[in-house]
Amino acid sequence: PPFDAAQVELALRRLRIAPLLDGVRGEPALDVAAFCRSAVAVGALMCLVAAGITQLDINPVIVRARGEGCVAVDAVIYREASPAALFQSATN
Repeated sequence: PPFDAAQVELALRRLRIAPLLDGVRGEPALDVAAFCRSAVAVGALMCLVAAGITQLDINPVIVRARGEGCVAVDAVIYREASPAALFQSATN
């Protein structure tokens, strides 16, 4: 993949809101590790030529308390048309 979980976490920790990841004002720390693993998995998916993905929109991603994971609430995947599909649409 283009990046690993450690690089994702490093990027998150550079954000101005990074202190919120560890919990503030009685809120629990977030499952940063789960988010980082998810980001790496999405990056790997985008690198698969066979998938033919041209665009991916995941919004929102809810990061739960540490140990509880994260969830992508909604996602839209755009794929390039296969050569067979392009040929079929051109001949109809």
